[in-house]
Amino acid sequence: MRPTGGAAILAVSRGPWTTASHTSGQPARGITDDLSHLTATHEGLTTGAVGLSAVTALSSVFSWEVRRARVEDPAVIPAEEGNPPMTMQQAAERADAILDATFAAVRPPVCWTHRDSQAGTHTTDRRRAVITVIAEERLGGLLGLVERHWTGLGYTLRATSRDGRAAYFLASDGFQLSVVVGWKDQPHFRVTTPPAEPSDVALSTTSPHGPDHRHKKVPEPDQFHPFWSVPQAPPAGG
Repeated sequence: MRPTGGAAILAVSRGPWTTASHTSGQPARGITDDLSHLTATHEGLTTGAVGLSAVTALSSVFSWEVRRARVEDPAVIPAEEGNPPMTMQQAAERADAILDATFAAVRPPVCWTHRDSQAGTHTTDRRRAVITVIAEERLGGLLGLVERHWTGLGYTLRATSRDGRAAYFLASDGFQLSVVVGWKDQPHFRVTTPPAEPSDVALSTTSPHGPDHRHKKVPEPDQFHPFWSVPQAPPAGG
């Protein structure tokens, strides 16, 4: 897939997303060295719609891969023996649990806020945005902690952007996980559920770590942290 205007060039992901899980201070700009991957340019994330359209292209292909992998599955999440199929509310709670565990794995903790979810006929999602100011030199470390946590749980990397500022993972039960780094180096997290039995979906009961901007425009990062917001000091003698 090669949209005009330099928006996206898509291929298959085979390599690790980052090397940041081994060097927590490594800048995000260096994430892409060993990738042979599904790619898209996200330079527009710092200026406007071009990068966002590339994110949409990645997300569409990723969702298609999940549908293809589940082509022989029923329309909803299969029930375990003796249990009814999962409802959309239950799927949303599972998505919340995934995000809860993800943010718990980030140490020191960062401030984050809920973003509004989008429910469909059979699927829904949960979204969160980091509102801690993340220094450029610390961004790779944060993404490395997320990668280590997700891969440690068996989630599979399925797609990444050329510049390393977006990555998409898949859980064995069909939940899709993504992190996209946007304007002001602000990470945005999303977990999308596989198809489930239609039901009402309540708001997340997880309290945000910091101000709650749900139903409002998500602000640029404005919460200072003595570690994440301060650039890493250069090596002695450097």
